[in-house]
Amino acid sequence: EIYTLSLHDALPICGWFLQLGVFRQLDNALRVQREQMARSTPSDPPVELVQRGDQYRVLLGPYADEADARAVAADIGERTGHKPGVSRQ
Repeated sequence: EIYTLSLHDALPICGWFLQLGVFRQLDNALRVQREQMARSTPSDPPVELVQRGDQYRVLLGPYADEADARAVAADIGERTGHKPGVSRQ
């Protein structure tokens, strides 16, 4: 398995991200990360796994700006039926 696990305080990430899910169980977060990575192309931003407290967040990004992130979120929502949230980290 390939994943990046960042402790938010130790390795801050900045920019606009899509939040693909928040999980208490690492295995569930890893599953969503693997699924997204399988759909990704080389030009897509990385799929990050970030731990905050007892939760694991699966984030896609960063994107250059909020408009770009929202456009990708809308596209993912149309294709999958689940529109990710957009947040600034």
